Amino acid sequence: MPRLDINSGDYLVEIKDQFSLFGTMQAIQNNIVEIQGATDTFIAKYEDKKFLWEEELETYFANFLNSGPDIKEEFIKKLDADRDPDDDDSKYEDEIESFNRMAEKILCNVVTRKPDLDVFDIKIQDLTTTKHNINQMKLSDDIGWLRVNSTPLIKDLQ
Repeated sequence: MPRLDINSGDYLVEIKDQFSLFGTMQAIQNNIVEIQGATDTFIAKYEDKKFLWEEELETYFANFLNSGPDIKEEFIKKLDADRDPDDDDSKYEDEIESFNRMAEKILCNVVTRKPDLDVFDIKIQDLTTTKHNINQMKLSDDIGWLRVNSTPLIKDLQ
């Protein structure tokens, strides 16, 4: 801010000379840094739940289903394991080819990947734990002189 009196420059020299003003400014700065740290801690509470708002439910479920093994690949592995090494390779190749043709007709637009039931149980348990943790969250938090009302966020997460 330009000076209004006859001296040129700004008021920075006077501010540096007045220790009480300088101390008050430093206390305000420290308070702001403390509030920023507490705000970061508050936001970090929701970090493990960000998948709830970052992904669409259908996309999340489709990605989960695609994480499992492919049934078609499992069938071909089973044929491979059951194959007799002394048999003719053409018989095996014919069986694979007929399976692939049948799969193209029957399994068109059908999801052939699926996780094991144990993976489903683990995912259900994780989601139940997340729901329980959301229900246990405080509805408001005091961050310095700020009071944050988390009720709308928690209701949306539920």
